[in-house]
Amino acid sequence: MSFALTIADTRDHDLAKQCVIHSLQLMREICSVDRIYWYSDQQLDLSSINIPLQWIKIKPIAAMPQDYNHVMLNLMPHVATEDFNLVIQTDGYPCNALAWTEEFFNYDYIGAVWPWENPSVGNGGFSLRSRRLLDALLSLDCSLWQCHPEDATICRHERQRLESEYHIRFAPPELADRFSIEWNTSSSWLGRSFGFHGKHSGVQEKYPRLTQHTKVV
Repeated sequence: MSFALTIADTRDHDLAKQCVIHSLQLMREICSVDRIYWYSDQQLDLSSINIPLQWIKIKPIAAMPQDYNHVMLNLMPHVATEDFNLVIQTDGYPCNALAWTEEFFNYDYIGAVWPWENPSVGNGGFSLRSRRLLDALLSLDCSLWQCHPEDATICRHERQRLESEYHIRFAPPELADRFSIEWNTSSSWLGRSFGFHGKHSGVQEKYPRLTQHTKVV
């Protein structure tokens, strides 16, 4: 099974590089990482790491969510070839290898629960996506939702079609909590999930910062 890391960042290149290195170090405790995809306006120097790095040059991400959507919904499905891609951001990355389970690989999309949604999974800022999902996205006209965040397009607007026509499997909320926490702060996995997303929700203070390498237990 092939596995890659993906990040799109044109704002803070140094922090994004830290995020890549941190995520790579942690993922090496779990599985082999076959490639890193770096979507940015500047090249990344990771010559000291013996893993293929593919730079996909993009214009600075300015208009949100349109510019980021273009990367995740248009470029990524055409570029990524691995069985699974872990999407990371500077405020969403893996922290606790002990929370990892091979069950994650049974699903095509896992992201943190949105407690107000039904179905509730979920956030794309820190998410696991299969090649099967990317193949399905190639067949969809996601431009219909260009003013909506890409994770809302996948998990809300196009979810029913993805499930019924392409047999895409979204992780159940209980497993999604183990994978990542964003807004579901009442979850027993808060502070000890595999990863998290975002400083906007206030959960980041429960997880190690990028300069820290201690595992959460």
